[in-house]
Amino acid sequence: MFKSIFKLICFIGILAISKSTFSQTTTITYIGQSGIPTASCNVFNPAINVNGVFHSSYAGGVLCDTTNGISLSTTPLSSPKGGTAFVIHYNFIPGNLYAISITAKGNTSLSLNTSVIPNANQFPTNGNLCPPDPNTSSYSTAGYGQMTAKLTNASTGYNIPQFSITGNNVYPYLIIWASGGINNQYIDALSISRIVIENIPIISASATSISCGATTPITFTVSNGATGITGYTWNLGANNGWQYNGSDASPTITTAVNTLTLTPTCGMALSSISATVNTNTGNYNSTTSTITVTQPTINMSIASASGNYSVCNTDNYSITNLPCNASVAWDVSPTGITIPGSLSGPTTSLTNNGISGNLTLTANVNSCGLAYAPITQAVHIGGYQSSDYTLVNNTTNSMYYCVGKTINFSVSGPAGTTGYIWSTPGWQTVYGGNGNSYATIVPTTTPTGTVSASFTEPCGTAISKNMFMAYSNYVCVNNDPRYGSSPNPAPTSLNVYVNSAYLTNTFIKQIQLVQINTGSTIYTQNYSSGYVQNTSIYMGSYPSGPYTLRIYDGAVWATYIVLH
Repeated sequence: MFKSIFKLICFIGILAISKSTFSQTTTITYIGQSGIPTASCNVFNPAINVNGVFHSSYAGGVLCDTTNGISLSTTPLSSPKGGTAFVIHYNFIPGNLYAISITAKGNTSLSLNTSVIPNANQFPTNGNLCPPDPNTSSYSTAGYGQMTAKLTNASTGYNIPQFSITGNNVYPYLIIWASGGINNQYIDALSISRIVIENIPIISASATSISCGATTPITFTVSNGATGITGYTWNLGANNGWQYNGSDASPTITTAVNTLTLTPTCGMALSSISATVNTNTGNYNSTTSTITVTQPTINMSIASASGNYSVCNTDNYSITNLPCNASVAWDVSPTGITIPGSLSGPTTSLTNNGISGNLTLTANVNSCGLAYAPITQAVHIGGYQSSDYTLVNNTTNSMYYCVGKTINFSVSGPAGTTGYIWSTPGWQTVYGGNGNSYATIVPTTTPTGTVSASFTEPCGTAISKNMFMAYSNYVCVNNDPRYGSSPNPAPTSLNVYVNSAYLTNTFIKQIQLVQINTGSTIYTQNYSSGYVQNTSIYMGSYPSGPYTLRIYDGAVWATYIVLH
């Protein structure tokens, strides 16, 4: 009686093919399925159609269990061990992405195995005999869609890693088999209640990474082998950042072909692209193609409309090399020193509110949805003071000088300073000077004095910087190796000469003797008309003490300390 009822449940009608083999998702259910006939040991011999997909027995026999689904037996205690295999006939097409999930259960000693194959030559079999086939003990999962999963006693979905067929050949078979089992049992079995095959067309792009600001068109292609395609619906989304046929792309675009060419909108973030493939038997979605937008290296800076960064009244500021369609957020720190203009947009302004001080103007630039490093600029508000400027020279000790030895003076301070006027204690200016922030000055006398630079700061106030200068023979000594003198001290006469290593090209054009204690030049002798390399100075009539010996070669002075 029980056999008759079981046969009735499993045998009521064989389903005809009701689902395209290229549906987006194919779901095969084995529990309560009236299309599965019963048999003493093998329900897939001969091959049958279940939910539109043909199944055939391959090794051993698949049983029908109306409570748990189909059952795949193993013989764990035999040697070699045996197992059961069957084949699902499904065309796995190159260029598509596939995801397969199998819901199964069984004790933890059982393994569920899968492989997508072009043919079954690699899997030996004894045919459709009912007992578990010992050939399965040598089966390898070589192929696509490979999985070996240990089971649990509760129904669990086991996901085969997603895969895509390469090349041009269709793979028409998914082989599934059971192996293992509890070692002390003669027979064991796992149950499969459902299999879901998802077919996902792959969308690819001619470029997947672009630099922000690039406008090179990108072509997207849907790769699939479906038949009966009526068109493609491309999904871009709102505010997608793309141009299509010269205009802003709409959220969806319909084409008859499997390609779509889009142009990035300069400076805009770009949405991902997917497609819906429309067929006579239904619609299905592709994978998603994402374009990565990278940040280019751009030398941006904050530019002042006035050309300087000192605000006397109002000044406007903008960003140089600002990317197209970029957004700018401005920040002023500290607040209260100025009245800022708009804090958003490509330009802003700063207005003097009567408070002098320094601030930092910051621009935060965002383009293509990417934030650039903040751009900063120091800005002075109001007039400058004398303390904002520095007058320096290039001497070792800035207070002292040598007669005849050039000194470089310079004023450093805010940009926009004008009207430089230099004054000296009657010395000679040989370079720069009036109108410039620098001056090269030659002291021509020994008295002390003051070098002064007067100028106008950017807001119109006159400022002077002064430097007191004192004469000192000690700073004049340079001990030029070309010359020598002896004896030192020199009680009666001081011999002055060109050292032997320099006799070929060095001469004495003039000599001076300067008394260090008084700064007085007590001896001068000019040899400019001859080629003198040896001379002497009579010292007997001069006071005792230190002297500066100065020797001129026609271009520069050499200085030495001698004693008398």
